[in-house]
Amino acid sequence: MIDRALSDGSDRDRGGPAQPLLLARDLKKHFPGKGRWLGRREMVQAVDGVSFSLAKGTTLGVVGESGCGKSTTARLLLHLIKPDAGEVIFDGEAVGAPRGLTIREMRLQMQMVFQDSYSSLNPRATIADIVAFGPRTAKHLRPHHARERAERLLEQVGLRPSFFARRYPHELSGGQRQRVNIARALALEPRLLILDEAVSALDKSVEAQILNLLADLRRDLDLTYIFISHDLNVVRHVSDRVVVMYLGRIVEAGSVGEIFRRARHPYTQALLRAMPSMDPDRRTAAPPSTRLRVAASEPAAPSPRRSARGFPPVSTRSTANTRSPAT
Repeated sequence: MIDRALSDGSDRDRGGPAQPLLLARDLKKHFPGKGRWLGRREMVQAVDGVSFSLAKGTTLGVVGESGCGKSTTARLLLHLIKPDAGEVIFDGEAVGAPRGLTIREMRLQMQMVFQDSYSSLNPRATIADIVAFGPRTAKHLRPHHARERAERLLEQVGLRPSFFARRYPHELSGGQRQRVNIARALALEPRLLILDEAVSALDKSVEAQILNLLADLRRDLDLTYIFISHDLNVVRHVSDRVVVMYLGRIVEAGSVGEIFRRARHPYTQALLRAMPSMDPDRRTAAPPSTRLRVAASEPAAPSPRRSARGFPPVSTRSTANTRSPAT
């Protein structure tokens, strides 16, 4: 059973239930490339005008191929990377604005679970110290109070404190380390968790356990998730809404049913065709020719100078979700 005492965010809900918890407007991040083109340095358009909204208590799935800007977008939301343009609005308050939320205040309410469960943990600290570090430094709890919170969180995520609290990250399995990452993210009592490929490195049985744990935490702590993944089956299972990214832009957005049953964009259709069939009577006889089908609209491997504007625009199914890419 989840301990509700660990998360009392009702007093922080300033905008009310109808106010989106997170609103991203025209986020952009371009990185300088290694070469030059016509005397100018090439720019890699990692994120190029991403806009979406996230309702409270829901899960937004973010899908797309490697390099399309999913993880960079997550880091922009947390201001781990400074955006070149755009704004992030958390519960009605602009992040980093003179009269809005400071970045520190935003990070107390928005945390991230990273893909690599090993490199994101301090190898020289025990599990209890890793989880207790945030409450001790950010919330200024006394060491023994922070330790007590860490032990309760470890119990919540299925790790017995008497057995795991004094262990080090290298002594844990991949699934156990990811549970520690989730506990550390929850230690600051956030309202929003960004899960960046949080289950991609786990085997299927452990993946199912982590997904069930996340579902329990969302229900009992009233959390909101951004779930980034390559696994479309997992995204369909956990998400309420889905956005599809390609070359740094959102090319389609909608509810899970709309995206998976009536995809409009050619890139989204190509992704769905690449999904392996779970029906033994409908086995995939040959690899899907996604490259040939998409080639009519956009090359599969464009140079860094190109943006994601080769595809025709597709109107989103919610006016508050995202804007269509320009052509």
